[in-house]
Amino acid sequence: MASILGRAIEKKPMYFIAIIITVTIILSSFISGLEFNTDFNDFTPEDPLVQASLRISEYFGSGQQIIIIRAEAVKNKSILDGQVIKDIDNLRTAYELLPMKEYAKFTSAPIYSGRGCFGKCEFCTVSKHWKSTYRARSVKNILKEIKEFGKYGFKKVNFKDESLTLDREHAIELFDALAEADLGIEYKGKTRLDDLDMVLLEKMKKANFKEIHFGVETLNEKTLQSIKKEITRDDIINKTKMARDMGFVINPSIILGSPGDTKESLRELADFVKEIYEPGKVKVYTCINTPHPGSTQRMKAEQRGLTILSNDLNKYTHFFLVSVPQSLGNTEEAIRTIAEIQNEIVTAVNGPEPLINAEEIIAQYQRENYQSGIEEIINMEKFESAAA
Repeated sequence: MASILGRAIEKKPMYFIAIIITVTIILSSFISGLEFNTDFNDFTPEDPLVQASLRISEYFGSGQQIIIIRAEAVKNKSILDGQVIKDIDNLRTAYELLPMKEYAKFTSAPIYSGRGCFGKCEFCTVSKHWKSTYRARSVKNILKEIKEFGKYGFKKVNFKDESLTLDREHAIELFDALAEADLGIEYKGKTRLDDLDMVLLEKMKKANFKEIHFGVETLNEKTLQSIKKEITRDDIINKTKMARDMGFVINPSIILGSPGDTKESLRELADFVKEIYEPGKVKVYTCINTPHPGSTQRMKAEQRGLTILSNDLNKYTHFFLVSVPQSLGNTEEAIRTIAEIQNEIVTAVNGPEPLINAEEIIAQYQRENYQSGIEEIINMEKFESAAA
């Protein structure tokens, strides 16, 4: 039996790879929602989870059909070579399989008007993930999905694009269409401040956008250049205030601990945040600089003057200090400075982010450094022993 299977795999290896991929995907989607303490006797045909799995299988086709599709995709390398899907109008979420009316009671509906980003921000991995491309859905296709949300009872829709205004002409077409459709839905969207101007803000206002999220990051000109934000300090200040004063609820996000940050620049940023803050009108997102694996900032950490404090990816959530810039002095001094500024801002704007305990982080960093030093000595002794 094993030899027969072996010969079959040799003849059609890609087919079996496709089967493995398919089974893995199906099992992962099925098992992810289960609790490990569940009794296997509970898995009866009447179980809601089993029924949901069957409905999904029926909706997307039988296992054999899925395997054929996967095998063909693997054969053509459209999965393995990482090519982006160009026509994203053909992609859709099977909302009819989800309890959308229940979701509508307590949250907004998420939607993408396009995929990708061609920004060059050094701390980000999104552009690399999408190969510096951006593909927009047709406005007609977007409106169709929003109307579907309306049928389920959603009153708010949140555009999750990295920047809703990357393609200016498409953005204007979308805003005009939303204004004309007048669906009685409120919208929120993300944008880049360098794309934003009075024309776009007025269009968004007419389209019933209530909330705008954008990255301020820093007011330090050197840091802005270092992280490739392509915007000036004055533009950040003026456009942030312009959006706020037009009546939008604004969500400016800031980053503490970027390469080039100084005590003076962080102080200026903290003062600016407190100046623009208005309860209910300004929601500040206070982020800790996080050099994610794959980002330019991580790959060139030493060149950018960053000291990595931890490689524990569980801490790479923008809430933990995992790196500090050498421009803030020695490591302990940098940790204390960032913690002080972060705690001050979060307290002033009543932010949801956890406060940072600088001394705890310093102690942990010293322990990890000590441990890595011991391991380095052990490895060196092993090397020398083997060489002898």
